[in-house]
Amino acid sequence: MSHSLKLRQPGKSFFIWPSEPYKGLNYYTGMDAPLFTEREDEVEDCAVILGEYSTRLLLLHGRTGTGKSSFLRAGLVPKLEEQASRFYFLRESGNHIDPIFVRCTNDPISRLQQALRRAYYGDPILAGVGDDCRRRMADALWPGFIQSKKELADSVLQAISAVSSMLPQTLVLVIDQCEEIFTLQNLADPQSRRSAFVYFLEECCLRSFDVKVILALRTEYYGQFCDSFRVNPTLRITSSPRVGFEQFMLLGLHDKKSIVSVILRPTSDVQIGAYGSPKNVYEFSYAPGVADKIAEDLLVTYGESSILPVLQIVSKDLYKRAKLEGGDCLVTMAKYRNLGGVGGSLDNYIDEALKEVLSNTASGVIDSQQITKWRRVLSMLVARHEGGAITSIIEDEKELISISRQEGITGDHQKILEALSDDQWRLLRQIVTFDEDSEQDGDHRSCVETRRDYSLGHDAIAIALYHWSEAEAKVERERTLLEEQAALERKKIEEKSAEELKRVERRNNEEMERAKRQFRALKWTTAWVGTVLALLLLIVFWQATAKRNEFVRKAVSISQADQTPDFRRRILLLLTSLSRADGLWKVLVPSGQTTERLRSILLSSPVSGGAFEAIGLSKDGRQLALLDKSGAVKVQIMGERDSVIAGQIPSDMLSANMRWHSPAVGFVHGFDKPVAVANGRFAFWSEGKYRSVLLGQIMPSWGVEPSRPFVEIAAGSIRFTYWLRSNGADDEYRIYVVRPQITSDDSIKPMENSTPIIIPVTAGSSWPALAARSSLAAVIARPSRGSAAQRQLEIIDLQSGRLDGPLVFDSDGPRRDGATEVDPPRLLAIAEDGRGILVRRERGLLNMLRYEDGVISPASNIELPENLQEFWRPRGFSTSLVGAAVKASDRTEAWNFAWLSPSRVVHVHVDDERIVDTRELLSGLDGGTRISYSDDGNYIVLINRGWASESHYRVWNLSKDREVAINRIVDSGVYDDIFHESCEVARIAGDPTFSKLERAIWVGDDPTDPCLSYKRQGRQ
Repeated sequence: MSHSLKLRQPGKSFFIWPSEPYKGLNYYTGMDAPLFTEREDEVEDCAVILGEYSTRLLLLHGRTGTGKSSFLRAGLVPKLEEQASRFYFLRESGNHIDPIFVRCTNDPISRLQQALRRAYYGDPILAGVGDDCRRRMADALWPGFIQSKKELADSVLQAISAVSSMLPQTLVLVIDQCEEIFTLQNLADPQSRRSAFVYFLEECCLRSFDVKVILALRTEYYGQFCDSFRVNPTLRITSSPRVGFEQFMLLGLHDKKSIVSVILRPTSDVQIGAYGSPKNVYEFSYAPGVADKIAEDLLVTYGESSILPVLQIVSKDLYKRAKLEGGDCLVTMAKYRNLGGVGGSLDNYIDEALKEVLSNTASGVIDSQQITKWRRVLSMLVARHEGGAITSIIEDEKELISISRQEGITGDHQKILEALSDDQWRLLRQIVTFDEDSEQDGDHRSCVETRRDYSLGHDAIAIALYHWSEAEAKVERERTLLEEQAALERKKIEEKSAEELKRVERRNNEEMERAKRQFRALKWTTAWVGTVLALLLLIVFWQATAKRNEFVRKAVSISQADQTPDFRRRILLLLTSLSRADGLWKVLVPSGQTTERLRSILLSSPVSGGAFEAIGLSKDGRQLALLDKSGAVKVQIMGERDSVIAGQIPSDMLSANMRWHSPAVGFVHGFDKPVAVANGRFAFWSEGKYRSVLLGQIMPSWGVEPSRPFVEIAAGSIRFTYWLRSNGADDEYRIYVVRPQITSDDSIKPMENSTPIIIPVTAGSSWPALAARSSLAAVIARPSRGSAAQRQLEIIDLQSGRLDGPLVFDSDGPRRDGATEVDPPRLLAIAEDGRGILVRRERGLLNMLRYEDGVISPASNIELPENLQEFWRPRGFSTSLVGAAVKASDRTEAWNFAWLSPSRVVHVHVDDERIVDTRELLSGLDGGTRISYSDDGNYIVLINRGWASESHYRVWNLSKDREVAINRIVDSGVYDDIFHESCEVARIAGDPTFSKLERAIWVGDDPTDPCLSYKRQGRQ
């Protein structure tokens, strides 16, 4: 070759990710090469075939939707251009990443000529050759008058020969959509154009120039294409001589793994050559299982056809929605289901394209009818072939405009069709046909557009429109069939009715005469019988009404007289009373007293409760930690009825055979989940993983004390309390306060100081009152065993071991120096924030001592009414006073007090040493071991801890919202709402039904349970 040309690698300086990770219905281009995957083997095979010296033509064929165009542009061409010294592709300019692809249409020779002309003016290599070479190329591209397409093919072959002679590499031409040479047969003279194309390809195989041609064709036209040639493509399984014509069938992706890989390619964090990681560019991801679900749905719905285009549409839609929502940009299963799956996504794509285009072209009101009409127009481009294949057909633009007008569509139809074929949507594919005009500008010959045709942008759209048309046609057929059946039935009924009317009229006349005679005979008899029956019914009805009224009065009286804390039985009794005043009986059986009593019981009943192995309270009093028999550790927000599982400990930790102490559960500082102590082990969770250690690892003195400990988790720490009894000397309470810490290697740091807080116990002493949510403790004790000295109050800080006091008591309250013990202290409790001590005096006086920074302020003395002076005294390991206190507001004098009486929980609001409000709450429990308020004072929780049995808890909502909600339910008079809320509250105490004994005592022979009958009626 006489010309020295510089070799180049087009596009290799660009290492930029595409702006969008998915293409929709657009094919991949050279810019999208890093996103193109799962075709590496096919690309390598085709590159090897083209690299063989004897190969002149490569026929790449495959079914619609297999991605032939994308395979060439983003796979095979970039692969061949890596071998820059071997292959060369023409370009329209030096700035184009993709080479020139020739679309076949019905006149591929003219298309080839136009492509070579564009390369003549724009290709940077051709522009740099000598004038002689360019003149030879121009003479071939502008040959003057041409009589036939075969002559034009010879001219194009001469131009190609001229171009190849200028290049040091092999020239490669790409012709796409070759099936159009067969499908566009409604144009003039299709046979000569096809023959010219066949002649051109055969000459490419036979002439001696360094040119290779790649053809892309749909497989269903493969046989027809090969039948037109004098030479056949070489098959790999034969040993026949090579003729330079090779074929390669591109199979679709039908395995789930490959489809998932294509979906997840933009989310990969793997470095891809010089491009880097796609995940850092697109910044989104799929939740586990979503990509697999999409792949499975694609294989089920489109397994025999267009998987890849539908995959691109679904993935692009999910990506756009995830980006619009922002946040972590995670594609979840819920988002995929909301999209309607693969079928719904394709339908959404069609509807969105139509809405967008119609809106931009100002085509009037855009509604569902307009969308449906355009769907019908587009459905005219769908054909179902023999064997069941669904593809798009080609239709003239004028015919489509005529069809749209017949559908009643207004607007600029041509503009709408052009917009639907735009690259943004590619709902349609525009095919423009040109014919050569007379010579212009000397040697130049122009092409004039002769007609426009349209087909659907992809067969995937054809499948979606076909199914939609079938569904619409089925609905229309069913509607027509129903109308015909209805008309036929109406006609039969009218005929039958006319005949029946005549028979009935005759029969009625006969019956009328007979009835008149019978009526006269039975007139007086009927009157007497009716009167007697009416009197009997009136008597029965009066007795039933009286019985129901008596039961209602009895139920209200019993619920008022009941002195036990059993709210369940009262609710069931009142609901039974209400059920007897339902329906017709509402008018005759008054229910006002019943509903008012039920309102009072509901306001006094807990909103949640239950039985567990152990129960703990958070430091702010707003959360409960619950440990059930199975070892599940749960967290419940105060006042809610449902709980959330936070973790699971092994069930053998709760074995009764191994139990040395009662299990405990609660919240400890430094741990993000509740912790548990059971059978000598400390269980916790670190970074979501369960761990446990022996108690000896967090408290070195574990197992040293001779008695069994009382273990509880409170105030962010674990407390171990031992009662050491002695003969003759004072007994002792020993309290170890342990706060475990997690080290950097997720192990537990042992307690450095294991010295206990020792509290002497003398006659008349109380069990120490330990605050549930602070480190404060208090005890009432005499100075020594057998001493006649006055009882004293001592306050201990469990963290520092500091002791404040002692304080003695006189009739006005506690004092630091001696005074006569007129009204000695009996019971005490500590305020929730540790800033107060509640002391119950012998004669009904209630003292509130404020304790801040080691300073005890003067007592607030409150005289309790006689009906509130009775306190419940628990047994065993519990505080002496089951009580609680909390500040009711920022005012110093405003407090809420609560304590446990033998039959209920008493709540008192005190302001300026005056009782402003009192509420008596029902627990349904036999006693309790601890009462606590939430920080805001809106909730009270009662815990009854068992030693060898289950622990129980109850939570009351004292807020105004609870009172408003109950009043709204009761005042509405809607029994459904009243029964629902009442039965839910009764269920807190156990089975919301009467036992056999309760039924015999309270409801007699009535076999119904109000909550069960309420369920059976479908109201719950």
